[in-house]
Amino acid sequence: MGVRFRSRRSKVTLKNYFALEPKRGDKSLLLHVCCGPCAIMPITRLLDEGFAVTVWFMNPNVQPLAEYLRRREAAGECAARLGVDILYADETWDIAAWLRAVAGRDEAPARCAYCCESRVEAAFVKAASLGFAWVSTSLLYSRYQPHEVIAAAGRRCPEDQYQCRYCQQQPEILRICETEHN
Repeated sequence: MGVRFRSRRSKVTLKNYFALEPKRGDKSLLLHVCCGPCAIMPITRLLDEGFAVTVWFMNPNVQPLAEYLRRREAAGECAARLGVDILYADETWDIAAWLRAVAGRDEAPARCAYCCESRVEAAFVKAASLGFAWVSTSLLYSRYQPHEVIAAAGRRCPEDQYQCRYCQQQPEILRICETEHN
């Protein structure tokens, strides 16, 4: 059973969510985000590179609900401060469905791979449905994520099927940021 949310901070509300016109143009990009802190640098760098970024918060794996809500709020604040639109996929947060999906993947490598791959593929589906030219994820920015698994998942999503391309620029951002902060 999904959970419904209300947010005073969101720029894109459920009321106007369906009124969004599909993004068009060579530089439109849907960026899946896992949380606010991991979204800051990817959004900033992608904007600097001329992308028209829209953030998509979709994380059915984040448990418990209180943690999901904290991350959701942080992602919304990040998007608002950086001046980009944010879409929330709250309908995907369903603990029973998530536990069924990861059943049999009890060890971290298998569970982590499924988690990352499923969110990357879902980002492609959402980007294609809204007409974005590009798709990416802030998971590539986090030093705690399996970057090769995420990158491979993005490369496996066929451009001709989804009509959008995979932007794999965040691993470079990670290296740049680590260099700048050391």
